[in-house]
Amino acid sequence: MRLDRIWKPFLWVLGGTPDRSFVDVEPERVTFKFGEGFDHSVPRSEIAKVERTAYPLWGGIGWRMGRRSVAIVGSTKSVVKVSFRAPRRVRMIGIPMQCSQVYVSVEDADGFVRELGAGGVGQ
Repeated sequence: MRLDRIWKPFLWVLGGTPDRSFVDVEPERVTFKFGEGFDHSVPRSEIAKVERTAYPLWGGIGWRMGRRSVAIVGSTKSVVKVSFRAPRRVRMIGIPMQCSQVYVSVEDADGFVRELGAGGVGQ
Protein backbone atom coordinates (compact mmCIF):
# COMPACT_ATOMS: atom_id res chain seq x y z
CA MET A 1 0.00 0.00 0.00
CA ARG A 2 1.01 3.56 -0.49
CA LEU A 3 1.34 5.35 2.85
CA ASP A 4 2.42 8.99 2.63
CA ARG A 5 4.95 10.06 5.23
CA ILE A 6 2.74 12.84 6.62
CA TRP A 7 0.00 10.34 7.65
CA LYS A 8 2.21 7.57 9.09
CA PRO A 9 2.07 8.77 12.74
CA PHE A 10 -1.75 8.77 12.63
CA LEU A 11 -1.99 5.41 10.87
CA TRP A 12 0.41 3.80 13.33
CA VAL A 13 -2.26 3.98 16.07
CA LEU A 14 -4.20 1.07 14.50
CA GLY A 15 -1.16 -0.69 13.09
CA GLY A 16 -1.21 1.00 9.69
CA THR A 17 2.51 0.48 9.23
CA PRO A 18 4.22 -0.41 5.94
CA ASP A 19 4.93 -3.99 6.99
CA ARG A 20 1.30 -4.57 8.12
CA SER A 21 -0.46 -2.75 5.28
CA PHE A 22 -0.51 -4.37 1.86
CA VAL A 23 -2.50 -5.84 -1.00
CA ASP A 24 -1.38 -9.36 -1.85
CA VAL A 25 -2.34 -10.49 -5.36
CA GLU A 26 -2.22 -14.26 -5.76
CA PRO A 27 -3.39 -16.38 -8.71
CA GLU A 28 -6.70 -17.28 -7.03
CA ARG A 29 -7.32 -14.45 -4.53
CA VAL A 30 -6.54 -10.91 -3.47
CA THR A 31 -5.95 -10.04 0.19
CA PHE A 32 -6.38 -6.50 1.50
CA LYS A 33 -4.65 -5.84 4.83
CA PHE A 34 -4.42 -2.48 6.60
CA GLY A 35 -3.04 -2.93 10.10
CA GLU A 36 -5.52 -4.25 12.63
CA GLY A 37 -8.42 -2.32 11.10
CA PHE A 38 -9.01 -4.33 7.92
CA ASP A 39 -8.09 -7.81 6.71
CA HIS A 40 -10.14 -9.36 3.93
CA SER A 41 -9.49 -11.84 1.12
CA VAL A 42 -11.62 -12.17 -1.98
CA PRO A 43 -11.42 -14.75 -4.77
CA ARG A 44 -10.29 -13.10 -8.00
CA SER A 45 -13.35 -14.59 -9.71
CA GLU A 46 -15.51 -12.37 -7.44
CA ILE A 47 -13.85 -9.15 -8.62
CA ALA A 48 -15.92 -7.45 -11.32
CA LYS A 49 -13.85 -4.36 -12.09
CA VAL A 50 -10.59 -2.66 -11.13
CA GLU A 51 -9.94 0.96 -12.04
CA ARG A 52 -7.91 4.00 -11.05
CA THR A 53 -9.97 6.65 -9.34
CA ALA A 54 -9.60 10.10 -7.88
CA TYR A 55 -9.76 10.18 -4.09
CA PRO A 56 -10.20 13.56 -2.42
CA LEU A 57 -8.53 14.48 0.85
CA TRP A 58 -11.94 15.34 2.32
CA GLY A 59 -12.76 11.61 1.90
CA GLY A 60 -10.37 10.99 4.79
CA ILE A 61 -7.16 9.07 5.30
CA GLY A 62 -7.06 5.73 7.09
CA TRP A 63 -9.95 3.32 7.56
CA ARG A 64 -13.14 4.76 6.06
CA MET A 65 -16.63 3.27 5.81
CA GLY A 66 -19.15 4.46 3.28
CA ARG A 67 -22.39 3.21 1.92
CA ARG A 68 -21.49 -0.29 0.72
CA SER A 69 -17.84 0.65 0.35
CA VAL A 70 -14.68 0.82 2.39
CA ALA A 71 -11.56 2.86 1.84
CA ILE A 72 -8.18 1.81 3.16
CA VAL A 73 -6.01 4.71 2.12
CA GLY A 74 -2.74 6.11 3.31
CA SER A 75 -2.54 8.57 0.43
CA THR A 76 -4.84 10.46 -1.91
CA LYS A 77 -2.51 9.56 -4.78
CA SER A 78 -2.51 6.27 -6.68
CA VAL A 79 -5.94 5.08 -5.47
CA VAL A 80 -7.70 2.14 -7.10
CA LYS A 81 -11.35 1.09 -6.80
CA VAL A 82 -11.94 -2.67 -6.71
CA SER A 83 -15.60 -3.57 -7.33
CA PHE A 84 -17.04 -6.95 -6.39
CA ARG A 85 -19.56 -8.97 -8.40
CA ALA A 86 -21.83 -9.15 -5.34
CA PRO A 87 -21.71 -7.47 -1.92
CA ARG A 88 -19.41 -9.21 0.55
CA ARG A 89 -19.47 -9.28 4.33
CA VAL A 90 -16.34 -7.57 5.69
CA ARG A 91 -15.19 -6.18 9.02
CA MET A 92 -13.86 -2.64 9.24
CA ILE A 93 -12.25 -1.92 12.62
CA GLY A 94 -14.31 -4.82 14.00
CA ILE A 95 -17.63 -3.52 12.63
CA PRO A 96 -19.37 -5.93 10.22
CA MET A 97 -20.83 -4.50 7.03
CA GLN A 98 -21.79 -5.35 3.47
CA CYS A 99 -19.26 -4.08 0.98
CA SER A 100 -19.48 -3.79 -2.81
CA GLN A 101 -16.17 -2.03 -3.37
CA VAL A 102 -12.82 -1.26 -1.79
CA TYR A 103 -10.81 1.89 -2.41
CA VAL A 104 -7.12 1.30 -1.73
CA SER A 105 -3.99 3.41 -2.16
CA VAL A 106 -1.23 1.41 -3.85
CA GLU A 107 2.33 2.17 -4.89
CA ASP A 108 1.71 1.49 -8.61
CA ALA A 109 -1.94 1.94 -9.57
CA ASP A 110 -1.47 1.25 -13.28
CA GLY A 111 0.53 -1.91 -12.56
CA PHE A 112 -2.06 -3.07 -10.04
CA VAL A 113 -4.90 -2.56 -12.52
CA ARG A 114 -2.91 -4.41 -15.23
CA GLU A 115 -2.05 -7.30 -12.91
CA LEU A 116 -5.63 -7.88 -11.83
CA GLY A 117 -6.90 -7.38 -15.38
CA ALA A 118 -4.47 -10.02 -16.63
CA GLY A 119 -6.10 -12.49 -14.24
CA GLY A 120 -9.40 -12.40 -16.12
CA VAL A 121 -11.14 -9.67 -14.11
CA GLY A 122 -13.84 -8.02 -16.20
CA GLN A 123 -12.86 -4.46 -17.09
